[in-house]
Amino acid sequence: MTRLPLLVVGLVVACKPGGEPSGRRAPTSSGSASASPSARPLASAPTYDPEWRQPKRAPTSDPLRGHFGMAEVDRALPGEGDLVATITTTLGTLRCTLLPQRAPHHVAAFVGLAGGLRPFQDAEGWSTRPAYDGTAIDRVVPGVLIAGGRPLRAVEATPGFAIPPERWPEMRHDRAGLLCAGSLRREGGAELLLTAGDASHLDRGPEGPAFTVFGECTPTALIDELSRVPADHARPRTPLQLERIQVRRVAPAPEPSKGAAPGTK
Repeated sequence: MTRLPLLVVGLVVACKPGGEPSGRRAPTSSGSASASPSARPLASAPTYDPEWRQPKRAPTSDPLRGHFGMAEVDRALPGEGDLVATITTTLGTLRCTLLPQRAPHHVAAFVGLAGGLRPFQDAEGWSTRPAYDGTAIDRVVPGVLIAGGRPLRAVEATPGFAIPPERWPEMRHDRAGLLCAGSLRREGGAELLLTAGDASHLDRGPEGPAFTVFGECTPTALIDELSRVPADHARPRTPLQLERIQVRRVAPAPEPSKGAAPGTK
């Protein structure tokens, strides 16, 4: 009978607020623990694997089973030249040059979603409509960023398939006009983000930047104008939309023939 009070006392001590749980170490004051997140080096340049497939934990109902990449984009948009997206917004039009050499998975997903080439999951099932047309710009931070593009009726901005993070050593969110996608989770989602100025806080994550830069857009003045619309807690007071996104391949301009006199054929 004398053991029961001792057991009760032991439980009280173990559950005492502020007590250190058993098996857990108290925080240390070592230099590595106190290092600033911004001091962490970025991850090395990604190695593009054309055979990459979505993780097993991703939805298995994907009609393409994760099989959509730059090979499919090249078949849909053949030829040479840059992939250029024209983004029509409520206040004007942006022209964005995509970076498949840097972020091929994100570029492929963006082109596929924008053009209705890549099925995505919304509240009604799998859809092949252009995912971004008519979606809202629902967050604005003056001079820093705008964000939006979640497909209508989409579930938590998740397209129903995984987009692996792509980080490269020179990637920084330090200027206006950068087209990004991603999330604080390991895989990217359908939501788009455009920097309207220095957004270096996006560089700092536990494993490097959480938002992959996959394009560069102009004019930056329009992005800045969108970021400064009146808002409440970063939510625009008046509706802002990504009215339409079109992607095309822009062939390089032909070089002028050498030795030809001006005005001659």
